[in-house]
Amino acid sequence: MTMNESEALNLASGDYLAVVRDFAMSKGIAPQDLLRGSKFTMEQLINPPPMINNMMINRVGFNLYNSLQNPDNDVVGFGLAMTVASHGSLGLAVQSSPNIRAAYEVMVSYFNTRVNSLSIALAKEGDDFRLRINLKKGVVAVEPEVLFFFDFATFISIASITETYLNADALSTKLRLNVNRPEPISFPYHQLSDYIDVVFDQAHLELCIPHDWMEQPLSSGNEMFAKAAMDKCQSELQKLSPKDTATKVRHLVQSSLENLPTLSQLANALHMSPATLKRRLKELDVTYQSIKDEERFKRAKELIRLGELSMEDISDQLGYVDPSNFTKAFKGWAGITPKQFQGIGHS
Repeated sequence: MTMNESEALNLASGDYLAVVRDFAMSKGIAPQDLLRGSKFTMEQLINPPPMINNMMINRVGFNLYNSLQNPDNDVVGFGLAMTVASHGSLGLAVQSSPNIRAAYEVMVSYFNTRVNSLSIALAKEGDDFRLRINLKKGVVAVEPEVLFFFDFATFISIASITETYLNADALSTKLRLNVNRPEPISFPYHQLSDYIDVVFDQAHLELCIPHDWMEQPLSSGNEMFAKAAMDKCQSELQKLSPKDTATKVRHLVQSSLENLPTLSQLANALHMSPATLKRRLKELDVTYQSIKDEERFKRAKELIRLGELSMEDISDQLGYVDPSNFTKAFKGWAGITPKQFQGIGHS
């Protein structure tokens, strides 16, 4: 039976229930207080299922937040408690990536295997790359302060894992965590690495990664582990993804990269008008162009990595008029230059 979109949006990894449970225990919070109103049983708290209802884990998170004496400061400890192991196959895929850029690409691609109600995006702004978390359309949010607590903790976890698995001593810059809240009294900066700066009163909650960090190799990089973990992530993502309009479009694009259909042809294949197709994609925060670009980029990386085709052959296979158009199409992706793009297959 195929799950629908609303069902998929209401799923989260059971690993995070275990993280909340263990952190609550370290703070002396009673299990019955943590479970109040969540519909989880004590057995499920002790042995969480692989995937859980997002609204239920939100309730447990709400209970945790309201049981903490100082959540504004405890957020650091909670974020640090989310280690690589807490993120399951995604954590292993990130940890095994060859460098920071590849690790963050994996994170963005497979974030929904862990929490399907949120999306995470990486974009280049100025001298930094900015990582932000967004709530998907159609998702009922918990109280804003509770959502902020968990998003902030997630960024602390990502920053800590990033710094742990590279040689930060060789870098002259730091990770910066911008926070769109005033600075709390006695914020525990000392719990964080010297390579992580937290700056309050900013416009967005975001992790800022300096440009010179992106190509830094990870000490735990391992091609075999990375491939196995990403295969697992892909399998998990397919199970969680609803058969919505965007999924159907993506499948059609994947099967016709050499001769992509027009929007009208695609709409006809899906038995709807072009206007309806555009509207449904917009409701899912995507466009036909963004799907085409993403699928072309993924296929290009695969072909470059195989090393069997020239850039001219790859551009032809992906439906570009000439190689220069192919290069131009990708050099702007997250700040990638043509020279860097040439080296993607060897990263």
